[in-house]
Amino acid sequence: MDNRREASVMTGSCKRVCSEDGGAIFPSWVELVTRRGRVLLLALLLVSVSGASQSASAQSSPVPDFQWDPVTDTALVALSTAVAGFSEVVIRGGDLPPTPPGDVDRLSVLDRWVANQSAPNELAGTMTDLGVATMLGYGVLDGILGATLYRDRGGSWADLGLYCESVMMNWAIANVVKVAFRRPRPVLFHLEREGEVLERETDLSLSFYSLHTAFAAGITSTATYIATERFGSGWQTWVTAGVGTALTASIGVGRMLSMNHFTTDVLAGFVVGTAVGLIVPHLHRRTNDGSELSFTVVPTATASGDGGVFASLRGTM
Repeated sequence: MDNRREASVMTGSCKRVCSEDGGAIFPSWVELVTRRGRVLLLALLLVSVSGASQSASAQSSPVPDFQWDPVTDTALVALSTAVAGFSEVVIRGGDLPPTPPGDVDRLSVLDRWVANQSAPNELAGTMTDLGVATMLGYGVLDGILGATLYRDRGGSWADLGLYCESVMMNWAIANVVKVAFRRPRPVLFHLEREGEVLERETDLSLSFYSLHTAFAAGITSTATYIATERFGSGWQTWVTAGVGTALTASIGVGRMLSMNHFTTDVLAGFVVGTAVGLIVPHLHRRTNDGSELSFTVVPTATASGDGGVFASLRGTM
């Protein structure tokens, strides 16, 4: 029998034939995290349903809402979808060959341990895919619940639009950055070390930054912002932020254990995803009196000829 080991590299979960002597390569604590992850996801869904049910019975006081512009926001979502979609066509087509890995000793201290792992954790990679899919499902569910149970308060479908815009913008930005940087994934260092024949897949050079982490962080920050507007500092807001952050951290760790991303890739994905997830709902925020946030810049001039600029921000932050 041929003693050569074959490596099958798959996008997302990066499945490999890496086990030796039939032994398990997954640490037992990963299974524990998996079970706890199910509990955290269930808690997040229960918070959404419970909080929305309470809001349906509290109709007396006005609640800050969000405004969706059918022209601007639809155009932004369409633009983000086009950039994300067509970039995926280029990535999946394999037009761009993967960048060969360099010297592992030149990696930063934060990243070196990821490349030096003995084998990619296949289970961890699969769980990150399921985790992101579940969080995307939560965003859809929370948007629908807001649309049905906040219907009498205006802008009822805006919540779903915010999730959609946040996700699509994160996807588009991440793909552009990935293609621009072309950083080899940690698994390439492992395959080269083991003497495997590297496959010609563009995705193997899209390590920076982690889109899985950006998705999770963006959904968490958007959900937390919406919860803050609906419930203030109530327990629903804290649970949404806590559970979402825990899930995002778990997904980030899983991306490193599966050798899909370095530590810096995960940290960058968290920062960018969180920023997009906060900016999107904040720019759509409407105050209690129905006014929207607006920023105005007006040039000024005096009789002596001196000029300047007057800037004003109207609305409640």
